[in-house]
Amino acid sequence: MSSNIDEVISTITPSLESTNDGILKILEYEMQNDLPEFINQLLLDSKMMIILSQIERTKEGKYEEADDVREKSIESTIAQRVTIERGIKPLEKKLNYQLDKMIRTYNKMLQEYEAKGNDDQQNASVNNDNDDSSEESEDELAYRPDASSLMSKASKKASSKPEEPIQEAYKPPKISAMAPPTREETKNKPSKKLQSMEEYLRENSDLPMEEKSIGVNIVNHGRGGVKTDSERRKEKELQTYEETNFVRLPSTMTKKDKYQKRKELNNTFGGEDWSMFNNSRQLSEGTSRKRKPNSVWDKVKRRK
Repeated sequence: MSSNIDEVISTITPSLESTNDGILKILEYEMQNDLPEFINQLLLDSKMMIILSQIERTKEGKYEEADDVREKSIESTIAQRVTIERGIKPLEKKLNYQLDKMIRTYNKMLQEYEAKGNDDQQNASVNNDNDDSSEESEDELAYRPDASSLMSKASKKASSKPEEPIQEAYKPPKISAMAPPTREETKNKPSKKLQSMEEYLRENSDLPMEEKSIGVNIVNHGRGGVKTDSERRKEKELQTYEETNFVRLPSTMTKKDKYQKRKELNNTFGGEDWSMFNNSRQLSEGTSRKRKPNSVWDKVKRRK
């Protein structure tokens, strides 16, 4: 392994010396001719500097066997390698792409310019041919008959005839037959069915049916009968409307209805009406009520 390194270093050393001599010559030339200074640094220069520093580090690590120097050289070599791989190579790729793009656009512009020049030459030649052909056609039509005189004669003949109005039978315009507009409501409208017949068929049928809970469709504790399907359907529609729109519709009950309902609720217990015990009239006088005077004389007499 050491022999291989010696051979590599022996080949690199003369190249470094020649490079050093070339750099010194370039510096002398710059000092003599006063060349402008370049502020920007080229990628090639940075690349070469990193490679030279790597070679110097390996050379120092060979002759100096100290561990700290060896570690420093290894760290610097790794940092330089990362700089080349992560920094310089991506920049080279980007610059290469941009340069290729610029070259392609330049070549395309040249091709378009040449094509445009060729088109202009062709158009010029075509225009010259057209001018020559038009001159030849003018020469051929120089001895043609006068067409304007013929037109004037034809116009005189047409003006001599009186214009007669054309009378024809009126023909109405043809209109394609169309059906009259129909309302869609009639199509979607459900067919009317007899409610009594529907209830009769429902009661006598043996098919399983969905029923409400017991007591839900009873009105006024059985005194108001049972709710019909239409009433239940109406209540369902109101309920769905209130739930979807988050509103509470006002009730149709009047103050009198509310008072009567509250009074009946107070007099009801166990599903029975006990309002007979809340009556203010005396039962000892009998169950027959006294008739109030209805005549005018009785009313006047009562006022006195």
